[in-house]
Amino acid sequence: MPRRDVLFHFKSTRYAARMAVRPSIVPVPIVTGFLVTLIIAFVLTTRTGPDTTPLTIEAILALLDGLPWPLLWFTAAYGYGGWVTSRLRALSPSSPANAKFDHLLAMAIGVAILLVLSNLLARLGAFQLFGTLFAWLPLLIGIALAALRVRRTAAGDPAPIPDSTPLHPHPPLFSPRHALLLAAPALAVLFVASLSAPGLLWSTEFGGYDVLSYHLQLPAEWLERGRMMPLEHNVYSFFPGFMEAAYYHLAVLRGDAVTAAVGAQLLHAGMALLAAVMTGRAAHAFLIRRASDEARLHADHTAVIVAGVLVIGTPWVLVTGSLAYNEMPVLLMLATGLFLLAGPVRELDAWKLGAVIGLFTAVAVGAKLTAVGFVAAPLGVLLLWQLPRTRTAWFRAVLSGSIVGVIVLGPWLIDNAQQAGNPVFPFATEVFGSAHWSEEQVRIWREAHQITAPIGERMMAAWNEFGRFGIGGPPTENEPWRPQWLILPWLALAGGIFFAIRGGSARAAQLAIIVVIQLIFWIGLTHIKSRFMLPAVVPLAILSTLGAVTLIGAARPAFRTTHRWVGSVLLLLWCLPGVLILTGESGGAPAAYLGMTDVLTGEALTDVQRKDLGRSALPSIYMNHLLPDTAHVLLIGQAAPFYLRGSFTYTTVWDRGPLEEQASTSPDEPHRWFRGLREMGYTHVYVEPTMLRVWRRSGWLADSLEPDNLLEILETHLELTRSWPAGSRLYRIDSS
Repeated sequence: MPRRDVLFHFKSTRYAARMAVRPSIVPVPIVTGFLVTLIIAFVLTTRTGPDTTPLTIEAILALLDGLPWPLLWFTAAYGYGGWVTSRLRALSPSSPANAKFDHLLAMAIGVAILLVLSNLLARLGAFQLFGTLFAWLPLLIGIALAALRVRRTAAGDPAPIPDSTPLHPHPPLFSPRHALLLAAPALAVLFVASLSAPGLLWSTEFGGYDVLSYHLQLPAEWLERGRMMPLEHNVYSFFPGFMEAAYYHLAVLRGDAVTAAVGAQLLHAGMALLAAVMTGRAAHAFLIRRASDEARLHADHTAVIVAGVLVIGTPWVLVTGSLAYNEMPVLLMLATGLFLLAGPVRELDAWKLGAVIGLFTAVAVGAKLTAVGFVAAPLGVLLLWQLPRTRTAWFRAVLSGSIVGVIVLGPWLIDNAQQAGNPVFPFATEVFGSAHWSEEQVRIWREAHQITAPIGERMMAAWNEFGRFGIGGPPTENEPWRPQWLILPWLALAGGIFFAIRGGSARAAQLAIIVVIQLIFWIGLTHIKSRFMLPAVVPLAILSTLGAVTLIGAARPAFRTTHRWVGSVLLLLWCLPGVLILTGESGGAPAAYLGMTDVLTGEALTDVQRKDLGRSALPSIYMNHLLPDTAHVLLIGQAAPFYLRGSFTYTTVWDRGPLEEQASTSPDEPHRWFRGLREMGYTHVYVEPTMLRVWRRSGWLADSLEPDNLLEILETHLELTRSWPAGSRLYRIDSS
């Protein structure tokens, strides 16, 4: 560092020390934020409807029961990530703020490694070898590595080289101590919703239908079979399933998938928090090297806090993050990749950087296949942009990234190839074959998952689902319509333009290109649903933060106190819509299922309660406890059987089951259908006409399951055992 810069650094540091307020022994912002979070969480647990009591105690018990398992998982992840980051120090942007948070980078990389390891061990069937020994082993190894890293850190790592950026004589607007307070409303929503039994929240997700259909249902089935494997009755089992493998891991540790459900949701919520923090670090890394001098002076913790709060306060993140979904690892991998690529990249590290980015992209794709366009393509473009313009650097990065990607996704590709003859089934069926599916099923799947409308209709759909989602009237009557993007796209547009004008045009262009790539992929190759655009929250939050911090830096220092108060109010307001959306869910009773997983299966109820609830409201309780042990139920129109115990068979709407097979064999002889089912061991048929009608309107249903015709056949040939107010019915197949 030149002598002139050293003197300035020394003088500005002394001035900052004189001007700064002496910190209190009690961290007031942290304590206040914790108390505010608890108060909001308590109020939310009282929202159980007019005829029920607050479920605060049940929420606490659910937290105590579910939280230890994701904590163990994240601790092990930190251990694995710490071991890797100790060999990749050159990749982390070298500034004091980033050096303080190396443990967060270790955690993010460790999440990727542990997801890969979980997927591999799950597909090999190792988790259930010798009881739960091999389920505990990867966690214990990771925890041991974490302990060694903590011990090494406590022994004293060398102090980081200070950044040559001149320090501002005033502290940043926000410090890490303010994070909890500013994000308190969103954090309360995230964790209270995560403690709810899957199946009630959220309306835009139809009560978490996908969770009950495959995110948690598949781990329950793998637990019974002894390993993670493709299943012909559930096409989603042919997906890579990296998050589902982690949920399966927790289910093995707990011995039951339903018992592990809250822990699985908390695991996903933890990834949401980590994704928010890494987005903040990425925003800081983007800002400190390209912003104007004034904005750079405010970049330390302010950018981290603002971007992190923007992410965690966005309702879409709260909705998906509190469910056992697979979105949050996608956001985390994208944010961490952007953080690494925001700093200077040397040609010497091209192969290391390519390998790490290859790991992030492969894990994101392994978690959710649409990450090919939302994460892999943007990070690949930015990687080549940042590397020196030499063939050697590009070749090394692309080669190492490709090798890592093939290794990470290899077990999934091999498993699918063995089971279906198509490594990427149900995609690329025209190249690799359609496995057990008919041409009709392939066509229905393709039409349902890729919009074929003209470009004008696509752009209108994109406007509704992204530009104004939840604002104004819904484009389709009775469609769940909540402002779950808020104004983030427009905030990012304004922030990006202002940041570019103030000297950050190159970095603004990089982030804008990422969003454009995501939009092109979303509009051109998906069915243009709002949730699938969620990875854009990372670059959008960064662009918004760059503009906000640059605006603060351009203002007069005399208004710093005003900036702090205005910024605090705006960030708190950003987090409030999540509270309002949650309180309006489920008819104003969003807390009704807090800690109630064992109630929905009927296991926490008395015999009298089982009879009452089973016959009047909950078919799952009736089928679990009021049918004979010898019953074998065929489910029609019910593809979300997570709470069912005992012997049953189901299929997703895309797959075909025993009844469709019988109908195709004897299309005009319904009595033969049920004789065949009886010979196959089925004793009952359960049907949900409402869901069948929904599938029929969407064009997904097999012709033999046309609802009105099917109900007439069932009424004619079978004995009605029980019907429920929602319209579902249970029939008994006569043994004669």
